[in-house]
Amino acid sequence: MKVLEVLLNRRWILKSRERELYYQVKEALASGEEKKFLREKLGYQVLINPYMIKVEKLPAVPENWMGISDFRDPIEWE
Repeated sequence: MKVLEVLLNRRWILKSRERELYYQVKEALASGEEKKFLREKLGYQVLINPYMIKVEKLPAVPENWMGISDFRDPIEWE
């Protein structure tokens, strides 16, 4: 199983829905290599708790083009 590919292609892995995959990924992350790669090279944080595994895919440095510039009225922000 390619742990990095699974983590990057999914929003999260829920233990309640995919129990076997949850434990496979959790065991693979225990070695720390994939976790270290995600943190150091991509700037992503891996969250592991008793219910899910998730990679926080937030940009390390936000750029101007990443925002929404088409809002004109305050009501559009809600």
